[in-house]
Amino acid sequence: MKRIIVILAFLILNTFPFVYAHGQSESLTITTYYPSPNGNYKSLTFLPNLAFNPGDPCSQAGETSYQQSAHALYICKGSPLTWKKLGSGSSSGKRVLSDHHVSPDKCYGSVSGGLCEDDAWYKNILFSPPFTKTPEVIVVMEHGSNQTYSPCTNGRSDFIAAFPQPGSITKSGFTLWAAGSPARVADCGDSYDGWRSRAEVGWMAIGE
Repeated sequence: MKRIIVILAFLILNTFPFVYAHGQSESLTITTYYPSPNGNYKSLTFLPNLAFNPGDPCSQAGETSYQQSAHALYICKGSPLTWKKLGSGSSSGKRVLSDHHVSPDKCYGSVSGGLCEDDAWYKNILFSPPFTKTPEVIVVMEHGSNQTYSPCTNGRSDFIAAFPQPGSITKSGFTLWAAGSPARVADCGDSYDGWRSRAEVGWMAIGE
């Protein structure tokens, strides 16, 4: 809130012979505030705060900040004080992030012929913006054995798996695991029995 001081100067001219021959000046000080404590405004503009992160702590109840990347306005409230998104469309303050046709492309073991040795493929997923609390995450298989990445599988699979890596879910993201396996030894050969083919999955995170 800004304090504005306006100085109004009045010049009094001597028009009578019995007063001073020169004009005499005096001043009047008026104090006001902008914005005023109470009032009606047609519009208010919040400038984007590039350093703002709703996952950071806040200390002043009622403080507001605009996050440009999420196109969202947040207010500091609650006990303990945390940033809450305004206009989320939910009285509970929940929000949802999701994605589809995600194909994890990293393997902890060896990779050959588009197959991962004795382990699932994985991908690190980042939430933007992060949640204020650890969310619930749901993962659904969409394409169990993708022949585009693992040609010898011929698109078949006798095993599919898609899930968040245990213990990996945080306010900022999680590690997504997903895999299928070659349908038959005859497809990819004895040496690839049990190796994991790549898959496509969808995920959804629900939280505050």
